[in-house]
Amino acid sequence: MPGVEGFAAIAAFTAQDARFHHLLAEQSGNRMLHDAVVRLRAHLHLFRLHFPTAHHGTSGREHLRIVDAVATGDPDAAGSAMRGHLLAAADRHLPFFERS
Repeated sequence: MPGVEGFAAIAAFTAQDARFHHLLAEQSGNRMLHDAVVRLRAHLHLFRLHFPTAHHGTSGREHLRIVDAVATGDPDAAGSAMRGHLLAAADRHLPFFERS
């Protein structure tokens, strides 16, 4: 969020990120996916506390590509955007786990 720093930036990103994942899982119609996202919420919240704020914009842009593809009704583009987001997120997050 432009102009927001520190804990406020983390809180804003966390709220938006959680809402995005929850709504996407809900809209998928896949109850198992939705339940998994809900069950992982607390774990993701803890992880987000250590997530570099420099990555917030990157994640946001990836989310927008997914939303745009879903909104246009293009399942191939939505799948590609989601795969891209998951792979990029794994690349961004892996160094954190390797240090732990």
